[in-house]
Amino acid sequence: MDYLLIESLRSSISGLHKTLRKSFTDGNSFSLTELETIGLIYRHERILPSELAAKTKITTPSMSQILKKMEKMEMINRTPSKEDGRKVYISLSEQGQQIVDKAKYRKDEMLKHLLESKLTVDELHVLEQAIPILKKLNT
Repeated sequence: MDYLLIESLRSSISGLHKTLRKSFTDGNSFSLTELETIGLIYRHERILPSELAAKTKITTPSMSQILKKMEKMEMINRTPSKEDGRKVYISLSEQGQQIVDKAKYRKDEMLKHLLESKLTVDELHVLEQAIPILKKLNT
């Protein structure tokens, strides 16, 4: 395996990720763990704080602090479990959903601009062909 390929791929993906992540903040400063938490809530629709902590590999008290911040920003809802009153599910509030939707739109627009301004038609075609290969790396 060519380690130059590995380093180049890691560096390119990391740099692109940072560029796109910047478009999410919208004046709010979020840590990487907070961004990951927002993404997890978005993808799962409702999730327990303990599951969020496990998936982000942080302690439950640390996750509680993150959720308090998001609650203060009115980004999340807390809904008690119907089966077990001790459990509380976390979901995005309407405002939280709007923040995520705006961020996704800004990221898509930024990526579209980068693709159109930096790549040739032939390069776009090669990138399009590479998408299935890149998707394999995410499984």
